[in-house]
Amino acid sequence: MDFSLDSYNEFQSQYQNESDRTVGILASSFLDNHLEMIIRCKLADHKVADKIFDGYGPLATFSAKTDMALLLGLITERVHKDINLIRKIRNIFAHEAEKVGFEIDQVKGLCAKLWPAEGIPRSDGTKNRIEGAKAQFLHSVFLCILHIDTELKRTQKIKVPKFHFEEVVD
Repeated sequence: MDFSLDSYNEFQSQYQNESDRTVGILASSFLDNHLEMIIRCKLADHKVADKIFDGYGPLATFSAKTDMALLLGLITERVHKDINLIRKIRNIFAHEAEKVGFEIDQVKGLCAKLWPAEGIPRSDGTKNRIEGAKAQFLHSVFLCILHIDTELKRTQKIKVPKFHFEEVVD
């Protein structure tokens, strides 16, 4: 996805008519998929890669992928922090039996910690605030995906080293 106002508006409109629970879960899943994509792009081409993302593999969870992306230098600490907040919001929507939405205090509090909570700086020195927890959530998910997609263009695969016995014996 290349950044443009149109791509941002399209991303926002995809979730326009969905319930808060659906938005929280689907937008987070979209981000989770992008994390897996960039990690796979960095990892060597090997059949073992499929195993680590499936079932109980070490990178099967959203949390593990987030941490691994940070440790591989694929995301910044700020993006890591926001993805963890997004994951916590997703977990509330996924696991809370009661009616939940972006207006409940717990979710609003987490959304208020997402970048840029204080507003997006403008060239004239003012800040454009994102109003509402749902809009802040979607904006932050989009910024994280934008960061991942930008890094994806710069990422190079690791190669599995070949062991040549003759080199060792000489």
